[in-house]
Amino acid sequence: PSVFDDAAVRRFYEALPEKGTRVAKGDWFGDEERVFRLGFGLLSIPDLQVGLESLAGAMERALLQAA
Repeated sequence: PSVFDDAAVRRFYEALPEKGTRVAKGDWFGDEERVFRLGFGLLSIPDLQVGLESLAGAMERALLQAA
């Protein structure tokens, strides 16, 4: 929370649709909103890489907008 505060969590979730990425919010499963679940399904390695890069980009954007 000291690095990824509540505002950054909101920005992260707001950035995901722009990247075409979906995650399950933690509060859907009785956890904190800052927790999320990934479903890897049967993705190919290249598709998985794209998905993880999208998540990383959303996290970076959420943190950079705070600065």
